Amino acid sequence: MIVKTDVEIWLLFAPFWILGLGALILFTTGPIPLYGSVWALVLAYVIHFLPLGIRNIDPVVHQVGAELEEAARVNGAGEPRVLLDVTVPLVLPGILAAAAVTMILMLREFPVSALLATPTTRVVSVFLVNSFENGVFPQVAAMAIGLSAASMLGVVLLQLAGNRVRFRSRAGTNSMKDATPGLQGVS
Repeated sequence: MIVKTDVEIWLLFAPFWILGLGALILFTTGPIPLYGSVWALVLAYVIHFLPLGIRNIDPVVHQVGAELEEAARVNGAGEPRVLLDVTVPLVLPGILAAAAVTMILMLREFPVSALLATPTTRVVSVFLVNSFENGVFPQVAAMAIGLSAASMLGVVLLQLAGNRVRFRSRAGTNSMKDATPGLQGVS
């Protein structure tokens, strides 16, 4: 039987604490003092979660066939038109899925928030831990249920948006097939 010690559990959080400590040092001694502002938290979250979002979106972008973009260019579409009419509709469901995953992970993030939060910048995870330590358990339970409901609502909304995008792209494909004489029997 393997028993995790306190040291092993702290090692799991070491990268997050190191990122938070680095952000704390940067925002207190850097050229622009951001410590104590909401911008410090936003910038630290972007630094922390952007690689995860990009890692989740990367396979979706690579699945888009270059021949689709080339076909749009052959038909006279410029780069902005190809991006807006071909690439974005195809990768938008993947972007929304990555946003849902990132949102869930951001809601449970604690180490960076604990180092950068101040009384003027209140963060939900720090508020929950402080309330728990002070023994205000009903408030902790209510806030945790509210946080769970908010995260569930966010995921459902992103899922509905992704389904709507997928439905539109399928409907657009079918109408294009019906409107183009050369594609009449092609499925």
